Amino acid sequence: MRTGASIGHVAVSAGTMGCLVRDVADGSRQVLSNNHVLANTNDAEVGDPVVQPGPADGGSEADDRVATLTRWVDVVEDGNRVDCAIAAPTDDGLVSEEVMDDQMPPVSPEHPAVGLLFAGDCSGRIIGCRMSAVLEELHVALVAGDDAVAEPEEDMVVEKVGRTTEYTSSVIEDDDAVVMVGFGGITAEFVDCFAVPEFGHAGDSGSVICAGGRGDTRTDSRCG
Repeated sequence: MRTGASIGHVAVSAGTMGCLVRDVADGSRQVLSNNHVLANTNDAEVGDPVVQPGPADGGSEADDRVATLTRWVDVVEDGNRVDCAIAAPTDDGLVSEEVMDDQMPPVSPEHPAVGLLFAGDCSGRIIGCRMSAVLEELHVALVAGDDAVAEPEEDMVVEKVGRTTEYTSSVIEDDDAVVMVGFGGITAEFVDCFAVPEFGHAGDSGSVICAGGRGDTRTDSRCG
């Protein structure tokens, strides 16, 4: 399992594996992605199977189980800061800090993580939750170290690798976004987030967003 690869709870379609974190409770390495990717937007149980690739890409519990759900931060109607969850690899040898097809460097102090992609629209504009908030609310730390996280800032150049659009690089246009996001049965308010234009599409959810790139490798519009 590498950053940027397809992954998902057995009851969802597919999202993206973010990066590796360490559970501060027991020191175990964990796979990081969104709640709606790994925990089916709250509708899951600890120990549920996570498969790679995600079900929409052919993954099945019988043949492709790679992790079990550890915990998540609930998505509620108001005041969310994060959409995140972690899962424990079934075999620690299955996971790597490297990025799918080496499309960008792994998370490190020289290539810090600023957030997780969790929502977007047909134009390719995405919303990210801050990595610092993810680490705080999930009670985890980056395997790459405490110095491998940075705060998003307006005009910061960022890059990611995701399941659907793979490598993209753009520029943060809003570092204090408040948005409403629909997750099937719930419409949820998210605060203290950031927005990046032409950066991703459905299936890229869970991608780790890092400071880096040139800002000129963007997605197409899929509106209409």
